[in-house]
Amino acid sequence: MGGERIRLKDLSLDEIRKRARKLREKIDSQKQPHPESEKDKFCRENAIAPVIATICDQDVNADHAFGFPLWLSRQLGKELSAELIVDVGEREIRQLLKKYMRGKWPSGIEKERKEQYLRNVPRWIVKTCRKIVEQFDGDPDNMFKEGAYTSSELYFILTRLDGIGQKKASMVVRDFIKGTTPWVIGLRERLKEKGIDFRVEEPEHSSVPVDIDVTRVFCRIMGEKARALREDILRYYPDIQYFAKMTYPEFPAKVDDLLWEVGRNYCKGYPPKCEECLLRDLPCEYAKSSSTQ
Repeated sequence: MGGERIRLKDLSLDEIRKRARKLREKIDSQKQPHPESEKDKFCRENAIAPVIATICDQDVNADHAFGFPLWLSRQLGKELSAELIVDVGEREIRQLLKKYMRGKWPSGIEKERKEQYLRNVPRWIVKTCRKIVEQFDGDPDNMFKEGAYTSSELYFILTRLDGIGQKKASMVVRDFIKGTTPWVIGLRERLKEKGIDFRVEEPEHSSVPVDIDVTRVFCRIMGEKARALREDILRYYPDIQYFAKMTYPEFPAKVDDLLWEVGRNYCKGYPPKCEECLLRDLPCEYAKSSSTQ
């Protein structure tokens, strides 16, 4: 590096454009064949299943979160529905979730975080199901019965649901635009049967669902110190959004998948796997610095 560390403020516009251009090339070259699993099929065919799975997708492995609705349905011995969840009640859902999560907790998760998860998630599930029963005749698809929505409108529809906050709503909007996840595939199929053409308009207004992993990757690419603190998410949130717009102006949220994958699998805390990282030659300031040490 020749002494002084390069930071985001030191990068010229051409350097930032170069990173945006190369990141887009990486995204466009990614092919992710994803054979439908049993849990994916269930989340495609059962309207309430992906809602519950999304609420569960917090502090735990995503595969476990999206496997819970199928497991829950089998435990209850009935077709899963918003009405059934309300009837079963928060206490029973909590006991079943606790049973399901045995042996599935992420390594290193604190006891307090486990207790918080088991306290909050069942409450959110029941409250959301009650809202769907009372406001949408028990059918989650009715939230989208107008058919055409902007990405901004979808965001606010989703954030009305307990347990689906800003980040999760942004993730679902991203997935709805992509059109390849079980929730949106099933939703489109069911609405089509009712003569409704579900589509997402203005994908250029989508936002990256920023988390610590995405923030860490962005910081290291740009030469910023990645402390892995939640405060960094707020600090770099605007930079990440504008970089995403530069990279994929027609669909900014599309950059999230690759940044998140790199953050989870390569660009970890310490030591990161720079030699194996998909973005090492973006160029990445962290990788350049570490290769000279």
